Amino acid sequence: MGIGIYIGNMVGRSSGSPWAPQTEYLTVKAAMTTEPSLADQKIQDAWVKGLKTLGVWDKAILLDNFAGPDNQSGLINWKDPAHFNPTKTVTPTFAAYKGFKGNSIDGSSLNLHFIPSSDGAGFLGQDDITIITAIQDDIDEALPDFGYGGSTKKIKIFSKTSYLSYVTVNGAENYTASPSLTSKRYFGVSRQNGTQREIYKNLVKSIQLQDSVGLCDGNLLACGAALWDQNNKTESFVLIFKYLDEAEVQGVIKLCDSYLKHYDNHLRRYQTNVEFNLGLEGHSLIFSDSFLSDGLEGFNNVVKSNNLAQPGDEIATMAARAATFDSKLIAETATYKNIAAINCGVNDIWDNTAGRGTTAYNALKPYIQARAIAGWKCFVFTMTPSTANGRAAQFEIERGIFNGLLRSDLANTANVYIMDTDTIAALNNPADATYYSDALHFTGAGGLLASQLFTNKIAELYG
Repeated sequence: MGIGIYIGNMVGRSSGSPWAPQTEYLTVKAAMTTEPSLADQKIQDAWVKGLKTLGVWDKAILLDNFAGPDNQSGLINWKDPAHFNPTKTVTPTFAAYKGFKGNSIDGSSLNLHFIPSSDGAGFLGQDDITIITAIQDDIDEALPDFGYGGSTKKIKIFSKTSYLSYVTVNGAENYTASPSLTSKRYFGVSRQNGTQREIYKNLVKSIQLQDSVGLCDGNLLACGAALWDQNNKTESFVLIFKYLDEAEVQGVIKLCDSYLKHYDNHLRRYQTNVEFNLGLEGHSLIFSDSFLSDGLEGFNNVVKSNNLAQPGDEIATMAARAATFDSKLIAETATYKNIAAINCGVNDIWDNTAGRGTTAYNALKPYIQARAIAGWKCFVFTMTPSTANGRAAQFEIERGIFNGLLRSDLANTANVYIMDTDTIAALNNPADATYYSDALHFTGAGGLLASQLFTNKIAELYG
């Protein structure tokens, strides 16, 4: 598949020979003030061995694994315990096998003692750097999680209100919206090109454009660096490498999640050996900047994602690009599957005309059947209610007809699964500002609820 190496539950398997720790791990263990248990040592050694097997150990300059058994064990740069060991500023909260949580009110954070522009000299370059951080807490706040922002050369990965996150790397303070940090995840930036960066949320890569102006010239902080809020997120890892390609980034994320999985603390929401090529299609409720899209891409082992959806699209518009959508299919294997998430129909019945629900369904049915025949497993969302833009009682009638036909007819098609949002009580009221931003589109909380239907069905099929 070309997606890296998956390091599963490596320890505890009988091989007929005694455990022989990696030399690099013995150096790390010697730096710990309290010797870990034998079980922890084997898990930690497996993490080091995995990084070597992936071929990224020699590309690393800073490997902070905060998710150790005790407070001090997390304060070591595993790549080189003699340099760049993190230290506590004030009193960040430690949770065993999870990591540290800061507090921006009193300044609690972790000082990484690492300035990329000077400490990375001769190793890192402005277009040759990868940062991967793992965030535990499933919350939304207006504060940074990692980075430095006190100059014109910045590295920041942080969340803001309304369930958005922003990232800027090696550039002026030019925030670009990127996948939200509202749920547990791995978040990464890998940079090789002076005018763009690769952004990863869990395993999924997207490209964002931003000119590079040099390496960050400030000391990096973990667990929050803002001064106006209190509830920072817990971080498990901060890892800095030379440039890693897509397969290497995915391999590191899988390895870190395997480490945490030993403590029932994995960050990717759904664990399976099956990985997915995800296609998304429809209108504004699922297009690339929507919260539903964010949820669908973020929760599962999605290693490729293509989103063709556009705001304002109708089913006919979507059908016109069917060939492009099908061109995103991959050759399936036992552990790599094509899945499609489709949310459409609102724009086909918006004018409150009687009969639109049936007409929309009749247009959608052959499109979905053709996608299933082409090779997609199709996860089709029912239409959610709306009172926006003049939608009236007739809209609700037509919506009910459309959804009823999805359940009674389309659901009978092989490899088609109906994601019935009508079964979620919280999504039945478009006036509820917790779940709807404008009586039509989801908030982060609404997108999360809707995407859980997809997550649950994936688990049922592939778990």
